[in-house]
Amino acid sequence: MEFSGMGGYKGYPRLFLGISPAVVAWSTITLQPTFALLWQWLGFTALWYADNKVTAAGWSKSLVAGITVTS
Repeated sequence: MEFSGMGGYKGYPRLFLGISPAVVAWSTITLQPTFALLWQWLGFTALWYADNKVTAAGWSKSLVAGITVTS
């Protein structure tokens, strides 16, 4: 995304958002299952919110816009 110039140069903040899901997931490996699921749910909900905010700010294209529901 940096090469395409989407929203200008963002550098480390965009890199941090990219690796955050892996950090959230791996940080729960030593927790008890119930707490691990709770931590993952809270973490991924926060990451979803952050992704919506940076997409609205123009940092990247929305991946959800291309998904359609067919029955």
